[in-house]
Amino acid sequence: MVLSLIQDPASKTVVHYTVSIFPTLPVLRSFKPVWGEGNDLVPALASLIRTILEIRSVSDSVPRTQFYVFSSAEHGVLQRHLIDTALTLEPLDTALQADIRLCIGALSEGASLLSTAFQPLVLSGALLDFLGKKGARKKTELQTCLERLGLSRDGTVEQMRLRITEEVERLKGEGGRLSAEPSRMELGQLPRVVVVAREVERLLALPIAGYWDLPECVSLLLSRNPQCPSDDDIFLDHKEGRSMQVKMSLQKRNWCIHEVIRNIRVRVANATTGHPELLVNEARALSVEFMDICRQEHLRKLFFMQQVRRILLLRGRVPTSEFAV
Repeated sequence: MVLSLIQDPASKTVVHYTVSIFPTLPVLRSFKPVWGEGNDLVPALASLIRTILEIRSVSDSVPRTQFYVFSSAEHGVLQRHLIDTALTLEPLDTALQADIRLCIGALSEGASLLSTAFQPLVLSGALLDFLGKKGARKKTELQTCLERLGLSRDGTVEQMRLRITEEVERLKGEGGRLSAEPSRMELGQLPRVVVVAREVERLLALPIAGYWDLPECVSLLLSRNPQCPSDDDIFLDHKEGRSMQVKMSLQKRNWCIHEVIRNIRVRVANATTGHPELLVNEARALSVEFMDICRQEHLRKLFFMQQVRRILLLRGRVPTSEFAV
């Protein structure tokens, strides 16, 4: 799923967006790109996420999902838009509250979310197992953990520990961490939203001096050399009120991003690198779970910042790409 966002430089808000789905599942191939203005972004994303979750609930196999944006700036705009929406929504707007929780659970990560009441998934991999391990966990600690997980606090210590273990296994399955073979990406797991330009820079040295954007990337990598609209051209159409031109340009931009991803996968295939399983990493099953571990604001920030810093340091040593399918 590819997202393109157009930001107003003055107000720092999203003015237009387009979300394009490039599925392998036949049931999703009829979906057309979703286009709209910035204030409709959260409900539109939530609707698409719910559709994927519904398909998973009735499908024999678990569909895998990955979100892409082209630039780091777009990724920052998306994260900021979700946080701003969460901080400014009306208490009685229950529909938007449900939508923003769903979007943050599926798309957000990192310590920047800690000032909101909506928490990302806290623990990963081996850290999840820690909750269900036998050890020096007191009954009151297990009860507190069960409360955080939204589970019953009744029963013996062993029953409570078993209940936690079962919930942890469910969460791991929800996040796609129950594969038959050991996961290579547990410490450097795929982010919720992959920044395509960052991955291109990691994998290829483009013959361009200094800064390059999507049109230049497309002109170099794609043999058909399609005319990819630039961000400046799209924003100019927005300022001039040409809404239909903005819509078509954003759809074309998403198609170009998808073609760049496909081209990179071919160029960095096993036959050219000689390294098996470098590409393509498997995307995770879409997860929208929350896990509220600490309710004290300052301790929660400290815990998250320490964990995020450790994961980011480890991720810098993982020699695998984030172009998932």
